[in-house]
Amino acid sequence: MLRNAALLLLTLAACACLCTAASAQERSRLQALFDDLQYTESHFTLGFDMLLIGSIERDRALGYPQSAWGFSPMLGVVWRDYSGHPSLARIRRAAESVDQVYGSLPEDEWRRLVKQEVNDRFFAYFGVMTTFFLLPGVDIGVMWDFADHHGVGSSLSAGVAVGWFPLKYVGVSHSF
Repeated sequence: MLRNAALLLLTLAACACLCTAASAQERSRLQALFDDLQYTESHFTLGFDMLLIGSIERDRALGYPQSAWGFSPMLGVVWRDYSGHPSLARIRRAAESVDQVYGSLPEDEWRRLVKQEVNDRFFAYFGVMTTFFLLPGVDIGVMWDFADHHGVGSSLSAGVAVGWFPLKYVGVSHSF
């Protein structure tokens, strides 16, 4: 009887250690994700948009757009700043949901599923631009982003460029 009780206690202690280790691993993976949200990677972008050719900065964690710059079809340059990113609490809930449904996954697959669970693809942007390389203007619009968690993919934009004269546009671009 004493032997069975000792085996039961050892089994419970082993389960508690395994659960604590898995929980610590999930916390460190989530912390690494949050840390990577602070860093950006530059992606070459090409499109039929107010931003024809240039670079878009995306966070290293889930590939959300942060800022972009490049050349416009109006013979000028454009710089944009994107807003409307999901909150850390929303990302945490998505990560916990993915962990609960799928269990332990490789890092790359886990991040893909977290971004899919967050499902936030709509961003607003405000930018400054020049037309004909000298006349200043602003670029305001929205973007539907279909890039993956690495920041590679297409996006659709609709906006207004206000410089010498207002110009409404709809465009598509792809970041590599």
